[in-house]
Amino acid sequence: MVVLGVLGAAVQGRELLEGGEVPPASGRTSPAMPSRVYAVPGFLDPTVDEDAWAGQVEPNLAVGRSAVALSMLGGTVATISALDGSYHLVDLPGLDNGASFRFQDGVVALSPDGRRLAYTWNEASFVSHAEVYAPSGVRIVDLNTGSVSDHQVHKGFGVFSHGFAWSPDGRYVAYNTQIATKSQSGTRGSRNFFVERLDTATGERLRAVGVPMTSSPPAVTDAGTVLTGSGTTMWTWRADEGATRIDLQQSRQWRGSVVSVAALPGTETVFATAGLEYGRLFVGRPGDPASFRRVGGGGQRLEVEGFVDGGTVAALERIGPQTTLWTADRSGPRSGPQVVLEGAGETQYSFATTLLRRPTRDSPAPDWPLSMEQKVCRGVLAVALAVGAVGAGVTLRRRRRQQDQRRRQV
Repeated sequence: MVVLGVLGAAVQGRELLEGGEVPPASGRTSPAMPSRVYAVPGFLDPTVDEDAWAGQVEPNLAVGRSAVALSMLGGTVATISALDGSYHLVDLPGLDNGASFRFQDGVVALSPDGRRLAYTWNEASFVSHAEVYAPSGVRIVDLNTGSVSDHQVHKGFGVFSHGFAWSPDGRYVAYNTQIATKSQSGTRGSRNFFVERLDTATGERLRAVGVPMTSSPPAVTDAGTVLTGSGTTMWTWRADEGATRIDLQQSRQWRGSVVSVAALPGTETVFATAGLEYGRLFVGRPGDPASFRRVGGGGQRLEVEGFVDGGTVAALERIGPQTTLWTADRSGPRSGPQVVLEGAGETQYSFATTLLRRPTRDSPAPDWPLSMEQKVCRGVLAVALAVGAVGAGVTLRRRRRQQDQRRRQV
């Protein structure tokens, strides 16, 4: 029994050290959004421990259709499978570590159907002293095949693209761009902020001249119209008409400053969030600013993430430590499924919003590897279990000897 106890403790200790595995869900064929999204542990950040990251990264980018993409400040990027809810750490070639820290409007973005992922590409470090242009621009990954398409921007010493937004039909991608420069002191900086539109069907890139870069991602409609907003002003750009400036105060219902904008499928109608606390949700047509009306609101911070269908938008709401993704339609505030984001913190998120047309699905929490602190704690526990098992065995044998002696005396 002592031997069995020690062996049992040893086996349990090994499991505690290694961490038990959660088997993948099986028998699920229809894609869905997970009901809960869990943040990636900070110790898997490659800027903290490259070895921990390297041991967990996927061997290729063919991770399949995804419901969510997560980006940590240090550069860790993960996708969540739309089929079984499994998490995949991906190493996107040319994505500079720490890009999320510099560009908080997002450096990765899932297409609305979750089949492609756009991200910023720059083959030189942000602090590089290179004297020549660094290949850079936008890269798009086909998550089913793992193939990567390059869309290179030749400017300065390279560019940093960020704040990606897909058109509802997945054809166009709009994004902010900064040109990397080198000062006389040899440090690397940025200037010339502008907005571009990429046609993923043809590869054509066009600069949205007259549309300023703002702190939030731009939006782009199915017709290719690019939109940005700041304060009480919105700008639109069309390839055949150029830029138009819109005063949202023409609407009697408009209150606050523009925070985020997203385009409605098949039309030029958009949803926008605004307010000192980002708590107001509006819908309207930029061509007719007086048409904007308030349809609902949220908590301390509300951001439009994209469209679910012809009349429903997905919005991300942050209230203190609680972060929730929910849907709203043009007739009023919340409707449909909600997704809870656990431990959101400073994580950047991108969602395959069309998956919210159907109910969310419960999926097990990811089985992340253990941190060094967890391994030490579990190792100590394993040793304690083993010592306890040995001690219990010794005590039991002593009691048996005492009982045998008493029987002999009787």
